[in-house]
Amino acid sequence: MTSKQPKVVQVDKLEIRIQMEEEREELAKVNAEIAIADWSTEDDIINVAKDADAVLTDAAPITRRVLDSLRECKVVVSYGIGYNHIDVDAATDNGILVVNIPDFCLEEVSNHAITMLLVCAKKLMLMHNGTKQGRWTKCKKALAPMGSIKGQTLGLVGCGKIGRLTAKKAQCFGLTVLGHDPYVDESLVSQYSIKLMSLPELLQEADYVSVHAPLSKETYHLIGEKEL
Repeated sequence: MTSKQPKVVQVDKLEIRIQMEEEREELAKVNAEIAIADWSTEDDIINVAKDADAVLTDAAPITRRVLDSLRECKVVVSYGIGYNHIDVDAATDNGILVVNIPDFCLEEVSNHAITMLLVCAKKLMLMHNGTKQGRWTKCKKALAPMGSIKGQTLGLVGCGKIGRLTAKKAQCFGLTVLGHDPYVDESLVSQYSIKLMSLPELLQEADYVSVHAPLSKETYHLIGEKEL
């Protein structure tokens, strides 16, 4: 009796689809069938992945209904660090392993956080839009106050790998860095010159706040009207 050819399905929107050069190279070693599919509904995901051994996805909602319908599935892989789009409890109930990519895009996300900080600090979008609309004189008046970010304070909500890289880059601009993270060890963040404190204390002291917490039941709406 011959063994079944493994089937791997990548399910994602066309505009965010991950290129699969490395995956194809590795999966070819086990002669895996590879299918790539778009989706709009849970039924779309079920129809394409119902006989898959593995599902790869960046953001498709892998719900309990979907997982209950994946008869052959052994693993769901989330491209990226976050996996809030996958019902982990339902996967566990179905004996399906959920895997994330904990080192995905660390440099680029931390670079983006610093980029957004500079855009805000230097009022770049205000100046850009006003100039395009022919309102440069009015915009020029809005430039002040615009002090240096050197000596100001960045508060990090979440001090994981991306948060710590953001701290390191922020310090190149002379920013002091505070952090809030109930799960990170103080000896670790101290290596990045991050001072840990409670969230209310951080929000009171920080000139800028960058949120790097994973989305979960605990962090959902962590920053709301009261905090802002």
